Amino acid sequence: MDEKKEELEEYAVVIDFLPTGKSFSANPEPIAELLGESRFTLLEAVPKPGVVLHIGERVYIGKGERDKIALIKSRLSYSELTEGAKNELPNAIASIVKANEKRLSMQLGL
Repeated sequence: MDEKKEELEEYAVVIDFLPTGKSFSANPEPIAELLGESRFTLLEAVPKPGVVLHIGERVYIGKGERDKIALIKSRLSYSELTEGAKNELPNAIASIVKANEKRLSMQLGL
């Protein structure tokens, strides 16, 4: 039996950046909420020290050397997103679809 290995995200779009972390966190650290480009996975990540991320910025999150993201903390559900991330999500989806129109059309058989 051939089981397909789960495809991991290589790149993501920043949908929110909290330089001082979430207000209710006991251990405040910068947090970024991201939308993966290939599987539209919602992720929470920690940027590398001193890195400032911008909404709409494309960041590398693959297995290789990352320039801006130190670690992926977890997957998120829509309800776990900040209000800012929820508001930015449609823009991020539109930019990913536009940038990958050909690939997505082929995957959908259009």
